[in-house]
Amino acid sequence: MKKSALINCSLLLLAVALAAVSVSAQTLGSYRAQIPFDFTVGNVDYLAGDYVIRLESPNYLATIFSLADDDGKELLVSAVMPNKSHSKDKAAKLVFDKYGEFYVMNRIAAPRFAFAAPKTDTKSWMYVTKNLLRKPETVSIVLAR
Repeated sequence: MKKSALINCSLLLLAVALAAVSVSAQTLGSYRAQIPFDFTVGNVDYLAGDYVIRLESPNYLATIFSLADDDGKELLVSAVMPNKSHSKDKAAKLVFDKYGEFYVMNRIAAPRFAFAAPKTDTKSWMYVTKNLLRKPETVSIVLAR
């Protein structure tokens, strides 16, 4: 109960912060993705389908990752951390770790930037490590503008 209240308060503060700085936010990119498999980002499972991914940087310290369905309804908003593994390809892509039939979003990578995806809940990782005892396969989805 306390954990749920803390999470809700954190999300509310993030939403207020986003609203306060959205006027001056720099958009790093807005992309479309056709993801042909169910997947997990953060603590939420998503169905296969068409998604819109946006990266905005309200200041030099934070980058906001948002995931929306094809109708524009935001499903996830989260701060993300820079990742050193930029894409060597010319196209931006989503990178997933595949454990059997279980896909976990790992990062978004483009030639100029890369960001780690929001971390998946430890309970999900416990399931992965206990039940699928093997290293993940890497799966990439190319993003369209």
